[in-house]
Amino acid sequence: MSYQEHEKTIQETLNYIEQHLKDDLPLQTLAKHAGYSRFHFHRMFKKVIKKSVVDYIRERRMTQAAKDLIHTDQRAIDIALQYRFGSQESFTRAFKKIYDMSPARYRRLLRNVINEEETIMADHQNTPTGWIMTGGHPI
Repeated sequence: MSYQEHEKTIQETLNYIEQHLKDDLPLQTLAKHAGYSRFHFHRMFKKVIKKSVVDYIRERRMTQAAKDLIHTDQRAIDIALQYRFGSQESFTRAFKKIYDMSPARYRRLLRNVINEEETIMADHQNTPTGWIMTGGHPI
């Protein structure tokens, strides 16, 4: 099988993973979905993506969890469980490893940044357009 065919299979798998991030995603299920043995699928995935299936799924789940922290009011424990973390502690540990801060601090900081940007944008929208102040006196 050519590298392009492997890439196509892996792309289909990535789409499947994205649609099922909140579900259990064992390697056996993904390999079966792709039509390969676990061993061959794992090798092929790592060759194309440059990371293991488990690491890729954890990274994608963490990215989505980070988005949920910013854009929803869900509790961290609910987000942790939704993305298949066994406890809030394991979620917090994994989160700190990637983002170098707790989920609660990340939520506060990013929401503050977003609020500041929205304030700046609102102020910018009130700026008159279509003319330039030159400081000269029109005579």
